[in-house]
Amino acid sequence: MRAGFLYTLFMTLIIAICTVRLDASQVVLQPGPADGKDASIVDSPMYRSSNFSDTPRLWISNTALFQDGYWKERALMEFNLSSITDTHVDLAVLRLYTYYNLGTESGNTDSNVWVHRVTENWTETGVTWNNGYDIFSASDKVKQSDPFIIEYDYIGWVEWDVTSIVNKWLAGTELNYGFMFIVDDAESANPNRKLMLSSDSEDAEHRPVLILTQNDVAIPEPLSFILLGVACILRLILKRK
Repeated sequence: MRAGFLYTLFMTLIIAICTVRLDASQVVLQPGPADGKDASIVDSPMYRSSNFSDTPRLWISNTALFQDGYWKERALMEFNLSSITDTHVDLAVLRLYTYYNLGTESGNTDSNVWVHRVTENWTETGVTWNNGYDIFSASDKVKQSDPFIIEYDYIGWVEWDVTSIVNKWLAGTELNYGFMFIVDDAESANPNRKLMLSSDSEDAEHRPVLILTQNDVAIPEPLSFILLGVACILRLILKRK
């Protein structure tokens, strides 16, 4: 009985001493004008072939009423993940800051903004409505998670849990062409427009940000394998006694 107790105690000490605890770690990607990649595209007779990349804001709307009729706007954004060596993250959160909401003036209803995975390559200074409006996956999409519904007068951060999309990029099952932001016509009958700060904004604190998180993990050190071998030998000796 005493020998078994000593053996159990020894094994417990191995696990307690020789296991490294790695705290949750985060990688925060918040590019600025020099390294950010985002643009807006506009479905308007006047602007379908125009590029809107060098602006401090992103335009996202289903059908917004302007002077020359109804426009539809979408935004594209891509983060450089080349510095990420992991093939999986536990959480990926995308955050954009809404600073203007058309509903505050026109009384529009609440709405959702969907983030879709972009499926084709695009350039920041070359993308337009004509060449980029449909380069997204209709099924690989997520709705904003915070706030759950973007109320018509909401101003502030909007978050999307994009873990599933980012992990496809990190694992190599899909190529990283970024995100597209869309307000679904079917979900909002009235014109609904959101203006969100882009990577070109002078307000560095509120530029778009992608936060990647890895949770705590336990990794045995090499010494633990050595001590485990010693424990096995000790166990054989104790059995003989």
